[in-house]
Amino acid sequence: MAADSGITGHSPEHSRLILVILLIAVSLNLLYPGEVFFQSRYLLVLVSLLACAIVLYREHKRGLSAVMLRHLALAFLPLAGMVPSLLWTANQDRSQEVFLLFFSYSCLLFSLWRCQMSSGALFASLSTLVVVAVAVEGQALYQHFAGLDALKTELMRRTTMDADFKSALLARVQSGRIFANFSLPNTLAGLVTMILPIQAGLLCASFFPSRLLKTSPGWITILTSRWARLALIAGIMLSIWVLALTQSFGGWVGLCCSLGTVLFVWLCRRGRRADWIVSAGLLLILAGAWLTWTSHKRGFRLWNLKAAENPITLRLIGYGTALNIFRDFPVTGVGLGNYGTLNPRYQTSPRLVTQFAHNTPLQLLSEGGVVL
Repeated sequence: MAADSGITGHSPEHSRLILVILLIAVSLNLLYPGEVFFQSRYLLVLVSLLACAIVLYREHKRGLSAVMLRHLALAFLPLAGMVPSLLWTANQDRSQEVFLLFFSYSCLLFSLWRCQMSSGALFASLSTLVVVAVAVEGQALYQHFAGLDALKTELMRRTTMDADFKSALLARVQSGRIFANFSLPNTLAGLVTMILPIQAGLLCASFFPSRLLKTSPGWITILTSRWARLALIAGIMLSIWVLALTQSFGGWVGLCCSLGTVLFVWLCRRGRRADWIVSAGLLLILAGAWLTWTSHKRGFRLWNLKAAENPITLRLIGYGTALNIFRDFPVTGVGLGNYGTLNPRYQTSPRLVTQFAHNTPLQLLSEGGVVL
């Protein structure tokens, strides 16, 4: 049964249906994210609940185990710390939305812990993520060549917008940084850096034996075909191109760190000094090329902390804002999802307003207080 379905212990038809709906929900949330407040989130919540309910029913019929209870506690107990900030919040609707999103994540986490996905289901899931990411990247390229000019024209027509905020938006548009359907270029860069390793892994699996396709001869035929390999190579080149166009310092840092981790694991297995030297040299060249390119496109060097959009300076301001909010609301915070709502009150300029602290522990501290 495990070879035919994504959720063991149930009929393949039901399991495949759940997997298909789940992939549709994830795809819609990537194509139309709208942060966490887009209508497609309800489909994600519904499918998460459905998958979790089926897994719990299976576990009930098989008999409860200590491992299952531990997974259940690890997945859902963190939600208990969010309840106080949900009840005492500056914006009840926003906090409910964020709590609902975290609840769906807990359902998915528990379901994945307790399920054994077949290699075919895993391959289908990874392929879906890659295809959706390529669609988002295609939209980003269109934005780069045509969409930014249209957005600039629209901004110039606005007469009621705050002058400082309008100038900040125009400066971002004129910089050529793309963000596709996300709110920030860094968010798009984050998606690309998460998908790139998947693309590279599938490409490696198409050339070398892999346990990913161990029990799925049909998928092996598809993946090892010439067209699939060409599509993966083109997708990797597209991802790198889009990542460069985001001009994201953080995105390239994440990519270099992930590549460094993979190289470290691989080199530890090989243990050859020459490989260490060559790999370290290539990684340094990549990091240096990224730093030079991004600094040239954005008009300042990373270590120039006085630059208007220096990511280090902006993040330090975001961190300080989170700590200031926590100082004013130390017990239960301002409520889940309300960091961006209260952020403008702590800034001296609209240019410094952000929706996120770019530091998850500090943002949760400001939104949930010491209770969370």
